[in-house]
Amino acid sequence: MAQPLVLVSNRGPVSYEEDGSVKRGTGGLVTALTGLASHRDAIWIASAMTDGDVAQSDEHGGRPFEVEAPEGGAYHVRFVASDPEAYDRFYNIFANPMLWFIQHYLWDQSNAPDIRRHEVDAYENGYQVVNRDLAAAVLEEIDGQDEPVVMVHDYQLYTLPAMVREERPDVFLHHFVHIPWTQSDAWRVLPARIRDEIYFGLLANDIIGFHTRSYRRNFLQCCRDLLELEVDMERGVVLCEDREVWVRAYPLPIDYEATRSVARRDGADTVAAAVHETRADMGTIAASELPIKHYEEMSAQNAIAAIRELTDPDALRTLIAFEESHKNRSGVISAAQTHYAAVAKDRIGE
Repeated sequence: MAQPLVLVSNRGPVSYEEDGSVKRGTGGLVTALTGLASHRDAIWIASAMTDGDVAQSDEHGGRPFEVEAPEGGAYHVRFVASDPEAYDRFYNIFANPMLWFIQHYLWDQSNAPDIRRHEVDAYENGYQVVNRDLAAAVLEEIDGQDEPVVMVHDYQLYTLPAMVREERPDVFLHHFVHIPWTQSDAWRVLPARIRDEIYFGLLANDIIGFHTRSYRRNFLQCCRDLLELEVDMERGVVLCEDREVWVRAYPLPIDYEATRSVARRDGADTVAAAVHETRADMGTIAASELPIKHYEEMSAQNAIAAIRELTDPDALRTLIAFEESHKNRSGVISAAQTHYAAVAKDRIGE
């Protein structure tokens, strides 16, 4: 009998409301992985992001349990509840405002974040804590297996692979990065120690995957420039200690049939028309008149440029209030909302 595949990510395939109802997990990562997780024996380990997730984890003794997703598919899920304050530091101080922005060229050496004790503490007592909690769950699930396979996902879990590798040298680790990988200089905004731990955490994997060849090339060049490692650009290999780490470009597909079925649902045409109308409106209204939802629909660069043009204090305070009012148990909001509020605060001098 084949051993179950272990998937690990910050966000799981489902999340629970306080009343026990279940909804599909949000985000492109969930969309990308649900097909794999529902068509083979897999255990999906994820952070408990709501009170409902925590309650389900407690109900099942912190062990994996089967759940039927509202839109189809059955999954074996294990929720891991980290300390709420640690999770807040992990998500709202380090993973999103720091890593996500570095990887979208929103921080650079000419516009570097002010990294002081607060941010270093968020890394040490937030990012590392959550990675360690999820790594411990992975190690429990692969205990007793020979040469287990673990697939790690995205920027929230860069240091987890090294934690797992230290305890299980025989594990096969694959890490897919679902966002861009920027060029070397973008990473120089981080303190060298933290940056090295992130890179060597990733390099504990056997294979590292990216969406495109350019992201793959950037990562290889970063290993050469920032770590001075031996890199074979043509083969896509980084020599790290006594190991070869394969770096690959894997254009990530979607579930074509599932997407088509959504398009055929009642009401899809109405939603499509509304989206088209919204896009048309975007080119005709002033930045000061943009409601919150329009900023969410813009690219990050365009939204930030629009906010920096705002002069109406009420509009700026609306963005700040929106960020404060859209936090769940762990203070989880989008990276975009966090940064938009920071730009708005800067505009009004708060």
